[in-house]
Amino acid sequence: MADILKDGLLFCQCCTLAAVNGDSCDCPGDHDGQVTRGLGRLTTSWRGYIVAAFDEGEGVHEFSSSQCDCCLSRLAGSRHEFAIIG
Repeated sequence: MADILKDGLLFCQCCTLAAVNGDSCDCPGDHDGQVTRGLGRLTTSWRGYIVAAFDEGEGVHEFSSSQCDCCLSRLAGSRHEFAIIG
């Protein structure tokens, strides 16, 4: 059984797509690079695996401009809860 190393992480839509599906975003500038670096930073810092901590709408915040815990941007949009397990 895996241990929860960190929970309550809130990811923006781009980071959610990258973490769940490996997709890139269509945002301007180097946001794709920020997403990639953020995912790497989190998995390296916590030495674990990023997993979605939401199911059918629960753990999804419909609109926010709070800082994404992955890419550290404040792009407005939905936020989705994630955890790191090890």
